[in-house]
Formats: sequence, C-alpha cells, structure tokens
Amino acid sequence: MVRAWGGISWGEPRWMFGLQILVVAPVVHLGGALIQSRRVSALLNVAMAGIILFLLAQARLILHPLNPVAASPDVEIKMSYNILLVLWALVALQIARGLRGLAPQHEIIMSQ
Repeated sequence: MVRAWGGISWGEPRWMFGLQILVVAPVVHLGGALIQSRRVSALLNVAMAGIILFLLAQARLILHPLNPVAASPDVEIKMSYNILLVLWALVALQIARGLRGLAPQHEIIMSQ
C-alpha cells in the first residue's frame, strides 16, 4: 500500500475485510474445536464461507481494481501470479497428503 498509494489507508474496505476475516476465522475455528462435533464443525465452516461472501460483497472497491492481475498489461505480473498459484496449490496438496497419512486408519468390518 505504501509503495502503490503512498501510505496505508486503514479505512479502505478491502483492508478492513482482511482484518475482519483475520479476527472471525480463528474464532469460528476455535468454536468448532471446542465443541468437538463434526456436524457443528461442518456447519461453522459453511457459516464461515457465508460470512466471507457477505463481507466481500459489502467491501466496496475504492483503491483496488476489480482484477488487478488480469487488468495488468505486464506479462511478468501475470506469469508470477500464476506460478505462485500453482506452487501454493502444490504445497496445499502436500499438506493434505501429509495430514492424510497422520489420520488413524479404521478397519471396516463387514458382518454377514
């Protein structure tokens, strides 16, 4: 923000959206962890998605363009964005694979 606009606009809606999610997401996650119910946890995750969509719809575009990467004429910006996207997707896949390996394996016993 400092480099692009000469300062930090604390009241900028997209900045406030990020701060709101930074507060709400851990609270929702902690609530699901404390209750220890898969159904409640799933409901809280769906509610979190709804909260994100609601807050994002309320955040007006003042300083941020709608899609700055796609609107940029600079090919290097677009390439670096796509490379980072692919790298983070691979990291997420590796984390998911690692967590899957840590999960307890349950044996399904079929009775006849």
